[in-house]
Order: sequence, then structure tokens, then C-alpha cells
Amino acid sequence: MDRRVWAGSALAAMLTFAGGCSGTDDDRTLEVTFRLTACPPTGQECFNLTSSDVGVTVETADGRPLATAVTDQAGVATVTLPPAEDGKIRVTMTSPLIEGGSKTTEATIPAPGGLTSLSVWASLASDVRGPGT
Repeated sequence: MDRRVWAGSALAAMLTFAGGCSGTDDDRTLEVTFRLTACPPTGQECFNLTSSDVGVTVETADGRPLATAVTDQAGVATVTLPPAEDGKIRVTMTSPLIEGGSKTTEATIPAPGGLTSLSVWASLASDVRGPGT
């Protein structure tokens, strides 16, 4: 598949479940890693960027807010979710660097004492890329 097509259409999220972590038995930790993808139209390789200061909002499937955070310089944000929560959640990344201003993906709340790592990929906004990229 053409890398430009992939970058434009596959704003993929990948979940990697890991075992226990430090903290109390009730802690439920979500670690979000954010990357921006840009592919020049010249057929060159695509490149991926990290981004700090990307807003992260975690909500229940019905829209009730659970947590907010901001990515660090490595593009990572870690949030602790309320122990009583179970089920699906929505994670929204917000930044002017993202095509359309935000990217939302779904995940599952980790089991008590667990960690879920979520990688979110979004296309770099066209006005940031500039002409020819």
C-alpha cells in the first residue's frame, strides 16, 4: 500500500496490554503515546514526529469525563483512571498540529492493578506541513 495512502487513512490505534505495575491493587493506568505522521507527495519515505503539549481527554463511552493530561516531550501522557470504572473508553488527542484538530480512538479500561498502553497515530495538519509535503 502506498505510504501516503496509509498515512492519510490509517489513523491507527494499537493497544498493548501489559501485566501488573506498581501502585495499589485498584490503580488502573492508561499510558498514551502520540505520534504525527507526514508523507511527502514525492514518494519519499514518510516521517513520524512526537509532539509535546497535546491535550489528552479520557471519557466513558457515553461521554462522562474521567481524566485529562498533556503529553510530555516524548509524546507520552500517563493517567490513572478511577478504580470503579469498567468497560470502553474514548481517548481524544487535541492539538493544532493534528489534521482536523483532534483524533479520537477507543480503548478498554485496564483491569485493577493493570496498565494499558495506547499508541495513537494522526496525520500532521496540512497547514503545518506546507505546500509540497
